Amino acid sequence: MNTTYDTWRDAWVEIDTAALLHNYNEVRRAVGRDTKICAVLKAQCYGLGGAQTAAVLKDADAFAVAVLSEALEIRAVAPDKEILVLGYVSPEGFSTAIEHDITLTMYRAEALEALDRQAAAMGRSARVHIKVNSGMNRIGFLPTEESADTVARCMALPHLNVTGIYTHLATADEADKSGVRMQMSRFDAFLEMLRTRNVALPTVHVAASPTICDLPELDRDMVRPGLLLTGYYTSDEVSRNRIHLQPCIKLKARLGNIMPVLAGEGIGYGFTHHLSRDSLVGLLPLGFSDGFTRGFSNRFFVTIRGHRCPVIGNICMDHCMIDLTDLPDARIGEEITVYGDGIDGPDGAMNIEEVAAFRGTIVDEVMTNLAARLPRKFV
Repeated sequence: MNTTYDTWRDAWVEIDTAALLHNYNEVRRAVGRDTKICAVLKAQCYGLGGAQTAAVLKDADAFAVAVLSEALEIRAVAPDKEILVLGYVSPEGFSTAIEHDITLTMYRAEALEALDRQAAAMGRSARVHIKVNSGMNRIGFLPTEESADTVARCMALPHLNVTGIYTHLATADEADKSGVRMQMSRFDAFLEMLRTRNVALPTVHVAASPTICDLPELDRDMVRPGLLLTGYYTSDEVSRNRIHLQPCIKLKARLGNIMPVLAGEGIGYGFTHHLSRDSLVGLLPLGFSDGFTRGFSNRFFVTIRGHRCPVIGNICMDHCMIDLTDLPDARIGEEITVYGDGIDGPDGAMNIEEVAAFRGTIVDEVMTNLAARLPRKFV
């Protein structure tokens, strides 16, 4: 998908459309045609851009997001797909969800009853997935006989269309799968409780990204790849044998200025860097409000034409400075790679995984920290 987003600003997030599709197709190849794929596009699809990614992944069976506003954004480009909100939606959002045919995650009887009443008042049916708390202890019905009675009763409410039931695994990306086995034992026992109450089970789903990699027996009726779509694995502990990924996201900018500065001069707020030689200082039009953390001040590098250019001085809200002294023939307007192919890759800039390790965090955080004001350019 070609866009002109990069003309709106001189810093942008670049997404390799072919790599994104490759990652999706790897999931499809692994799970087969009989298992549905619900592409998880929460947090702008981990920084890629939610609606844009949905348009690329038009063959997905369904989409999932975290909050209702994300679902409405996706609905604008996917009018016929099921869109599941994985998180909490208050009763104030029920009428909007029903109006736009958004599927809500439900895990409390009173919420299901309120949703049924709202749907009745609108002369509509509300779509629902039931969430089961098998051990993560965040949201979900407890897997008890009492909950089974409640869920069976609520699934029969006249204005609800319960199209799915699911749980989420807390330790699937760890080498020790004992926690997964414990959670699945509880979840499967709860499904059996519903069967004994003559409940016809809707679409059953368990597997998010790490589970898809490691535990094919848990594919069930549908899988929920999210981080996998970006080309990154959830941890070093998950297998690379079933799903083969291609990272699809970079952070780039254009060189905004070149300034000769004498040795001994300070750079930026607080003069935290003083030049040891006469230098050429460049402007990188990217700052901490874009997710380029202030913690990178005086300790990060970007690349231009494969040459490393250190970040010097404190990173500002919207800009930072880089040392161009050793770059031959620097030119205003030329492309800077901020997050790229990897230190050993063609452009020599750290990839997202390396940046995450440098920051002491996970790739999810690095990508979702990329601000919405950075245009997303699909190439």
